Amino acid sequence: MNAEILDMEISAAALDGKWKRVQARLRASVGEKVYSSWFTRLKVERLEKGVLVLSLPTRFLRNWIESHYLDKLNALWREEIEHIAHIELFVRQYGHSREKKTRTETACPPAGETPGASPATAETVQDGSWRAILKQGNGNGFNRDMTFDTYVVGESNELSCIAARRAVTDGRSGSVGFNPLYIHGSVGVGKTHLLNAIAGEIYKQAPDLNVLFLSAERFMFSFVAALKARDTLAFKSYLREVDVLLIDDMQFLRGPTVQREFCHTFNELVDARRQVVVAGDLPPSELNRLDTRMRSRLTGGLVTHIANPDYAQRKAILEEKIKEMRVLKPDFQLSEETIAFIARRIEGSGREMVGALNRLAAMWDLAQGQITPELAARAIRDMVAGQSPEQVRIDDIHRAVIDHFKITRAELLSTRRHRSIARPRQIAMFLAKELTTRSLPEIGRRFGGKDHTTVLYAVRRIKTLMKDDSELVRIVEVLKRSLGG
Repeated sequence: MNAEILDMEISAAALDGKWKRVQARLRASVGEKVYSSWFTRLKVERLEKGVLVLSLPTRFLRNWIESHYLDKLNALWREEIEHIAHIELFVRQYGHSREKKTRTETACPPAGETPGASPATAETVQDGSWRAILKQGNGNGFNRDMTFDTYVVGESNELSCIAARRAVTDGRSGSVGFNPLYIHGSVGVGKTHLLNAIAGEIYKQAPDLNVLFLSAERFMFSFVAALKARDTLAFKSYLREVDVLLIDDMQFLRGPTVQREFCHTFNELVDARRQVVVAGDLPPSELNRLDTRMRSRLTGGLVTHIANPDYAQRKAILEEKIKEMRVLKPDFQLSEETIAFIARRIEGSGREMVGALNRLAAMWDLAQGQITPELAARAIRDMVAGQSPEQVRIDDIHRAVIDHFKITRAELLSTRRHRSIARPRQIAMFLAKELTTRSLPEIGRRFGGKDHTTVLYAVRRIKTLMKDDSELVRIVEVLKRSLGG
């Protein structure tokens, strides 16, 4: 009996049961900490002709397990299924190819990377077909970790998120409303995340649709390869069969011939009421290297902008990224105070916050599990260079004090004299005097219309208390650091 017949005799449920037994023995063999770090996201895909296919969400995990634990996995699985020839590991992605009517198996980039972000080399263009280049760039793939559920919505991106969800509905139903949808914003604000979320949601709701997701750069390289192979008719036919087209990094689409071909494809899809979603760093009107007609078509749909996240959104993003980080570092945690500090100090994109978290994760072992705002300040000092006390606004002080003491803005600005409210208010007034150039009357007005003598009393009171109260000194220093003072 050959391996293929034996494979057919093992049902999906039986394979799942065998996987659970392998997991238990693997956990006992390598230990809980190693297992939690490397194997919790390992999944069984299928058994085919004696080859067991396992998947992981990132290339990093795949490469590490392949280098360090593949032999152990082989041995454990052969205890369950003797006829397994070998194990194949790949980076999972969920997409659909109309040609094969099955999920493609090309590797999906790890969380945080853009599909097609690595440019095709000259060798690839010369030696590979346009189909191979699209596959290499995950032309029919998307990042499964970038979903609407993991996308943190705030004032900066609310309209773009609503429009992206509408694109899912329209792309699935064929009753396209806003077409194309063009999303623009600076680097790291979540454009690629939204495109991945659209692709993933459409696949979940309508897996038979042909969703094509690629970067503008990948489109260029594949078209050049089609020209070299004199296969442009097949290339055009392939693109025109797409139900939903997602294009990232539109600012990199260059060259009159490439732009002309893209424009033809774009026009045909839009005219056929196929959903097209494009993302770029700049609004269409500022894509100076793009053909005028193309800029006009992009502007003619719905154009939305994603700004840098505000404080509340930055804090939510940090909390989401910390959850993701715990997959590989289960005991990693930051106090609420430190999270709030980072959210106030890093005012740029989500990528900057991820960079700050990576530094703190590297510091984790050295700090023996305790990363205070003071340690965090040292870790990110160069990331906030150039900020000075003069840049601190009274609104920033309001937010910092409200967040630290867990009171409301109304309470902070009220006339209540209970110590739980009066003391935070005095600290906030003290910081306003220390960190801004505002006069006492101006500060009073920003604290609910208080008299300047009230502000002066608060400043003097905090200075006096700080002489003997070390905990108050610590709180004031933490707030100063979070505000850049």
